[in-house]
Amino acid sequence: MTVLADDIIALAYGEAYRPAGRILAVLIWAIPLALLSGHYRYVLIACDHERLDFRSNAIGAASAAVLGALSIPWQGAVSAAVALVAAAFVILLIAHAATRERGVVLASIARVLPACSAVVASGLAARSV
Repeated sequence: MTVLADDIIALAYGEAYRPAGRILAVLIWAIPLALLSGHYRYVLIACDHERLDFRSNAIGAASAAVLGALSIPWQGAVSAAVALVAAAFVILLIAHAATRERGVVLASIARVLPACSAVVASGLAARSV
């Protein structure tokens, strides 16, 4: 999706909107981060630690607001997308740490990296064809 974002936007909305593909290329990474953090956050909720889930989301929202406020005036919409992806990563890290502190051990985040690498490689391969 990252590699083909410009083409997808142009196909869906027309050539005039092709520049928005840069934003989609960045923002699309918030989805896998949210999916991963969801597993940790759902464990927190299931173990009656809703406050920790709320805290991780509040800190993530605050980080998005601060990063956005600092970077949007200089870099525009792409930096807003980067701020949102960074916030999703912050939420993932905090939720992961909170579950580990509570003694709940889920599969390591490192196990997902090979799959992510494969997706990126296949996207680059598809783009070059």
